[in-house]
Amino acid sequence: MSDVRYSKMSAYELQQEIAALTEKARKAEQLGMVNEFSVLERKVTMAKAYLLNPDDFKKVKYIKLTEIPVSISKLII
Repeated sequence: MSDVRYSKMSAYELQQEIAALTEKARKAEQLGMVNEFSVLERKVTMAKAYLLNPDDFKKVKYIKLTEIPVSISKLII
């Protein structure tokens, strides 16, 4: 992980960061480090958000923000 902001990273750098964070999260889960796993999963979600194109969103649209099927949020622009 680097100290560079996600907003300053290229798509390739974000994908590398996501891969590194996912691997760290997997290891934390295997070691039973629940809190560390949760933090890393949130970081992965944030990094993935920077890969989205803002022009793809309508004025009001329901989008799935996490991997949990029942968690659906409303985005209002």
